[in-house]
Amino acid sequence: MTRARFQILFAAAFLFASFGSSAFAQETEVQLLSGHGKDDAVPWKFLCTSGANSGFWTNLPVPSQWDMRGFGTLNYHKDLTDAWNERGLYEHDFSVPQNWSARRIFLVFDGVMTDTDAKLNGQSVGSIHQGSFYRFKYEVTSLVKFGATNLLEVNVAKHSANQSVNNAERNADYWV
Repeated sequence: MTRARFQILFAAAFLFASFGSSAFAQETEVQLLSGHGKDDAVPWKFLCTSGANSGFWTNLPVPSQWDMRGFGTLNYHKDLTDAWNERGLYEHDFSVPQNWSARRIFLVFDGVMTDTDAKLNGQSVGSIHQGSFYRFKYEVTSLVKFGATNLLEVNVAKHSANQSVNNAERNADYWV
């Protein structure tokens, strides 16, 4: 897999719910907040902080790569420009069914490059995730408004604050 193919991929954020009690058989339901790929991507509000087409809110399909859609800076090497500080800000409104209120709710990301800071209804969902392209999740049961509109805000850094993440992803095929 090439570096160019996977730069700034924001893929398949979704919620899943399961009963909180072990007295019931586990039933998991999934509500996709994004598409599975380019053919069914979901538009999210998006703002790129620097580079081309930056500084204003627009829509961007999720999943996709913002720099391959004309935003920010195509920067795959050791270019010491503002691209190192580039961020993508995403917002998406969604509702969670009222009948999920007795369940545990998780926000699951199936691949974000690199550092990811997420908020649900203005509250942090947990610590900033550093890494790329593997699944990570947060339990958000206490932050969800059941039967109402919820606002998910996701702030993605083009380059990680953790230099070992940048080195592994951009200079090698390994993780330290």
